[in-house]
This record gives sequence, C-alpha cells and structure tokens, in this order.
Amino acid sequence: MAPAIEDIEVNASWVHTVVLAMQPLAKVVAEQPVRPKPKAAEAELVKQPLPEETPAAPSARGGRIWTWVAAGGAVAFAGSATFFGLSMQSKYDSLNKSCGSAAGASYTGCSQEDIDAVLLRRNLANVSWGLAAAAAATAGVLFFVEGRSVTVAPMAGEATGLLASMTY
Repeated sequence: MAPAIEDIEVNASWVHTVVLAMQPLAKVVAEQPVRPKPKAAEAELVKQPLPEETPAAPSARGGRIWTWVAAGGAVAFAGSATFFGLSMQSKYDSLNKSCGSAAGASYTGCSQEDIDAVLLRRNLANVSWGLAAAAAATAGVLFFVEGRSVTVAPMAGEATGLLASMTY
C-alpha cells in the first residue's frame, strides 16, 4: 500500500475520527496520488469529554522508567566492581606478604586455591565494570529516546514493514 498521511490538530478532551484511504502501490504509481477529502461529518471535531477511567499522561520522570532502571543498574554494577576490585587487592596484598615476593627468604609458595581466589575476584571485578559500562551506555541512549513521540507509517516496496520517525 502507498503511504497515507492525514494532518490533524489534537486538543485535550476532543475526539476526532481520521479516515485514511489506502491505495495499492501499483495504482498510485500509475496515477497521480490524490488526497481523499473526508466527508463533512467525519471531518468535524466533536467536543466530548474523555471517559473518567482514562489514565493521566505520565509525568516527565515517570515516562523515563527504563532510563532510571538502566542508570540504577550502572550504579549497582559499578558498586559491585569496586567491591570485587578492593577485595581482590586486599587478598593479593595478604598473599604477597605471606607467601609471595614480599615474604623474602621464608618464601613457601602460595597454594593454587589462594591464587584462584584472587583470579576469581579479578574476573568478577572486570565483568562488573563491563556490565556497568553497558548499563551506563544504555541509560545514555534511553535518556534521548525514551518518552519521545513516535510516528509510525506503513512501508511498501522491496522492504515491507513499518517506518517510524521521532519528533524532538
């Protein structure tokens, strides 16, 4: 189908019927597209109160729920990364004093279990930093995208689907 566009003015508590006449793409290519005029009864704006159960529009803060979730995740992952990093450093310093190069002549060697504990904490810290960075990037993208109005129109041609455009 060829794209159909109808411009309307929207006012609070008004109801407006929009009639779109869809035409096959082949017909539109063969003929010049003519924008159909709506019938007089359909074009009138009818002032009617909205039903009582209609929910209010979300506030600016409430409209960005996923932005705040992603930002909270970034903070939580950064906190866990800091915890694991400090825990790893503490364990490493302890092992270095007792059985590492700082032990001097009394070097007895560290057990594989102790070394694995340090490596595990290092890996957990690195993964947490990566997740914190991903969550922060997601929050940044959502800050600019979430809550914006989106216009959706059908597409025709080689690719089928919907075409969406955002207004700022």
